[in-house]
Amino acid sequence: MRDENFLILTNAHHEPVAFKLPQLPGQQEWLSLLDTALEDGLLPDGRFSSGQQYPLQGRSLALLVQVGRGNA
Repeated sequence: MRDENFLILTNAHHEPVAFKLPQLPGQQEWLSLLDTALEDGLLPDGRFSSGQQYPLQGRSLALLVQVGRGNA
């Protein structure tokens, strides 16, 4: 059985907040699955490197999944 690592970012403030994405063992990137600040909820290129900042807009939520260990 295999499990995925997910990350939920929330920003209740009205201004954007930059979240530094965590660096986990064996992990290369994070893939954005959903961002409520976007009209369709999807980023055109939703891949972010570990340690990179994710620009979360005000009053929004983002869902990311760990990639780089043979998944996605």
